[in-house]
Amino acid sequence: MIRGRLLKWDVELNQFDITHTHRTAIKGQALANFVVEFAKAPKIEVNMEPTKLPTWNLFVDGSSGETGSEAGVVLEILEGHKLNCAVRLGFKASNNMAEYEALMAGLRLAKELQMKRFIIISDSQLVVNQVNGRFVARDKLMAAYLKLLMNSIPKFEKFELIQVPRQENSYADALSKLVSSKDSNLLKVVLIEHLAEPSIKCIGGEEANYILKEVYEGICANHSGGLALAHKRQLSQDLTVVSSPWPFAKWGVNFIGALSSPYSPNGWKQSLWPSFSGKNIICLFGIPHSLVSDNSKQFDNRKFRELCDELRIRKHFS
Repeated sequence: MIRGRLLKWDVELNQFDITHTHRTAIKGQALANFVVEFAKAPKIEVNMEPTKLPTWNLFVDGSSGETGSEAGVVLEILEGHKLNCAVRLGFKASNNMAEYEALMAGLRLAKELQMKRFIIISDSQLVVNQVNGRFVARDKLMAAYLKLLMNSIPKFEKFELIQVPRQENSYADALSKLVSSKDSNLLKVVLIEHLAEPSIKCIGGEEANYILKEVYEGICANHSGGLALAHKRQLSQDLTVVSSPWPFAKWGVNFIGALSSPYSPNGWKQSLWPSFSGKNIICLFGIPHSLVSDNSKQFDNRKFRELCDELRIRKHFS
């Protein structure tokens, strides 16, 4: 019941259609809602470590024989299961070429399955050491295969090639040999890829002539004018001619001190010098390119000039 001053205010406010309502006590739920609304929730730090991609094991092996060349690829899945793939080469290949083709087939399989990290296991000592940089690829075909392989490696996060004994790679080895055997019908559940040409492109004959013709005469040729083309193909510096070495090509001769001779009281007879040079220089060391001496009579006389002209030896005087 409203009493006293509150009643008076109630009468006064009714004429203005204003209703007076008493304030009730704050309920517990309202207080809880207030606390929830204005209280700051503590920050919870969640450290989410990035998921590390798995590393797969890929076994490869290639072989070449009388029945043909083939390659086997075995992908070992994390649960222990194996995914088999075989490659039948439709061209003549050596055993090392088949090993490289098996390795390239493994990379193609890894790319199709979007594998980023894997270890390739092979029993080929040559291929493994060439890829790892311990052997030098001297053969042109091996060098071409190696270059193609090294260009494909940067596409993956982790690539490791290790060599194992043949008995540890027996599954891929048996798979490669079974492709071209009489029991190849047993491989109905195995994916077989038919490779008609090598992974490296080798051209020759008419195809090579066609490419050269297109480069120099066709759409790839230089269509500049004659003067511009000549200026473009001008060498940046003069060529230096490097000749093969010519041992004892140049001789320097002279007399040291007086030489007595029974033929001449004043020195060595002039006619003896040509025979001396012929026996002691030409016969022992070959015909020289040039001889250098002073212009004394021992070296500048008719017989010696005739000898030099006959053997085309250049005579120079110091």
